[in-house]
Amino acid sequence: MLKLTEELEKRLRGYLLSSREGLESFLEYLEDNLESRLVFLSRSRDPIDIHMAQGEVKILRELIGLLKRMTG
Repeated sequence: MLKLTEELEKRLRGYLLSSREGLESFLEYLEDNLESRLVFLSRSRDPIDIHMAQGEVKILRELIGLLKRMTG
């Protein structure tokens, strides 16, 4: 999750400083990442991995909702 957080922070800095297109591009990246985490959750059997992925999914959904409100 730390790697994901670092990547999100790096991308967010760049995209928030750019245009609306940048925000929309970042939103697409987050949605793709959310989809991959949901696929992982559907296949994983390890309770620790599942718990961590559920936390990531929750954060991604909240961030996606925020960015969608920002971009209209």
